[in-house]
Amino acid sequence: MDVRLLLLGKRGAGKSATGNSILGKAEFESRFSEQPVTRSCQRGSGVTQGREVVVIDTPDIFSSDNIKRCLELSAPSLHALLLVIPLGNYTVEDRQTAERIQNVFDEKARKHTIIIFTRKDEEGSLEDYVKNTTSIRDLVQRSSGQYCAFNNKASKDEQDVQVKELLCKVEDLVKNKGPYTVNLRDEDSRFQDSVNEDTSQHSMNEDTSQRKNYPHGKIILKNC
Repeated sequence: MDVRLLLLGKRGAGKSATGNSILGKAEFESRFSEQPVTRSCQRGSGVTQGREVVVIDTPDIFSSDNIKRCLELSAPSLHALLLVIPLGNYTVEDRQTAERIQNVFDEKARKHTIIIFTRKDEEGSLEDYVKNTTSIRDLVQRSSGQYCAFNNKASKDEQDVQVKELLCKVEDLVKNKGPYTVNLRDEDSRFQDSVNEDTSQHSMNEDTSQRKNYPHGKIILKNC
């Protein structure tokens, strides 16, 4: 079957590198940078493991333009959403980003989400990491329950094994739940409402935090 995958995650998580590993070629620009490398939703495709695979790479999923473009590229359906998280020190920022992403999508989309842990080469047992990290275990349970790890610096043979494992999980997911259908009109409206509410709450939380830390109104701008 043809496979359509949507990459999600915070900046620097390794989405573009993971997309390149899945497609087996340098489709998306991927490099270390203080500034965002991926600035708009991009669609790449190729033949992987004998299947036509489409990968949609995303920047800031919370902007209106990016959401609209993401939905257009995802139509008519997605087989899986891939939430990319660096393996290792799961920070408060990582958790908040994952929660914000999951809040944007409905329950059906969340149940079509597979967690991909990048930087596989830097850690030990993936199963032990998920089992012993409460916030990660909860995240996996709120999703499809499926996860795997990628080493985007691995040899071609090792990357082929990683991609084969991922596509098998996607196939099982679709077999059990079907694809995630994207209705452009309904989804765009619902996504916008959800994002506006989430962004508003996020801004309120930041404002409250700033007021606590800087009661006289001093605000320190952070690089995003």
